Amino acid sequence: ADGIVAGAPRLPADPHSHQREGPMRPGGPGSCPLRRGLPLPRHGSEEPWGTGSSAGVRPWRRSASDDSEQQLSWPETETTEPSLSDKPLVLLGRAAASRGGHGADGTPEPRTVLWDGARRCFAFHWPGLLRGEANRRYYLQALREAAPWQEVVGPTGEVTRSTCWYVRGRCKCDYTYGCERVGMAKAASKEAFGQLMEELTERVFGLVCPHWPEEAWPNCANLNLYADDSQSVGWHADDESLFGGKEDDCLIVSLSLGERREFWLALRRHMPDSTRMRPVQQSILEVDLDDGDLLTMEGLCQKHCLHFVPGGPRATSGDRPVTLGSGGSGTRADASPEASVAGGVRINISWRWVREHKRKCPLARWHSVRLHPQASEAVGVPATPPAEDCALHWVRGAPVQWRRCCEGCRWHSGRNCVRHRGRWMCRLCWERQQRQRRGGGG
Repeated sequence: ADGIVAGAPRLPADPHSHQREGPMRPGGPGSCPLRRGLPLPRHGSEEPWGTGSSAGVRPWRRSASDDSEQQLSWPETETTEPSLSDKPLVLLGRAAASRGGHGADGTPEPRTVLWDGARRCFAFHWPGLLRGEANRRYYLQALREAAPWQEVVGPTGEVTRSTCWYVRGRCKCDYTYGCERVGMAKAASKEAFGQLMEELTERVFGLVCPHWPEEAWPNCANLNLYADDSQSVGWHADDESLFGGKEDDCLIVSLSLGERREFWLALRRHMPDSTRMRPVQQSILEVDLDDGDLLTMEGLCQKHCLHFVPGGPRATSGDRPVTLGSGGSGTRADASPEASVAGGVRINISWRWVREHKRKCPLARWHSVRLHPQASEAVGVPATPPAEDCALHWVRGAPVQWRRCCEGCRWHSGRNCVRHRGRWMCRLCWERQQRQRRGGGG
């Protein structure tokens, strides 16, 4: 099940050992040549989180204040950002919805995950955008074999995920966060990987925004490979200067391939005296991203929000929980009822736009590049918010409590739980109970 990871270069955990090569593991199909580089701690690694099956991933340490029950809510703010009227912005989710839902090619209508006009933060979810299980399997396996994966080593030496970086055109920028760097693909693998990513980029953006010219498509992508459900990425924001997300609107378009995983999105907790990234717990939005799903974070999400891919025994759910959104049944028409499509493997491709090229890049003089067509060029895009924010409605108004353990499953890494029939249950267990109740099974 490890696939490409079994042969990927493991970057050393010692930050001063970048002159040494990491050990080569036994290779397999798609194994990469040995590479050098600095260790890549996962985002938010200021705290000693574990990622193994025994430790799980702790989103943050529990405090005494976490014992109180509270409503899931997205708090209001006194400080407002420019409105969509004052500063027009193309929102992919609303533009797609304005085209009338399912198109002739079967493109699904996006569902709203987040609409915060005051903070200018928006997120949308396309369930099953990439149609056809055979197509999804092809891209998953091809990326596992062709991409120049580097293993990301956690603070205790465990592999938390594998990652790689893709740029289009003349851009030569590396991807850096903190003091760590993910370089471009080497010449040996660049051609096959580049062709595959060009094909996938054309396919995805041809579905999501068919009116955009090719030059408006994103010019880079960060890819993450999770070999199984014990691998994860901690709370973080994609607010690197390369993308300008701290200062201006930053669009991120993220495609999931392989195993279903949870994706959490929350408000960033303001901690002036700390460099740690922690969310406002009652604002956590939990979304299930399945094979072929697309999710966008738009506007100023990277300035005001954090996101997180949890790991541990219940990161993936054999119970196939209901997909968030009104009218969702939790089962896609072309989804296979059998076991995992990829044996627990998940690849996430996050397309972005480089806005501030690095000095060594041929495009270094191109600052504040045009990201995509302006709002005035998009026809019929409504700026009004949708009727409801569906991702907060799974508990139907019942109070929740931050619990270290769910009493209905093996999850033991901390999450919001609701009290149901005398037990504290996470969203996944609660949704399973509701389905059984509707089906007469409990």
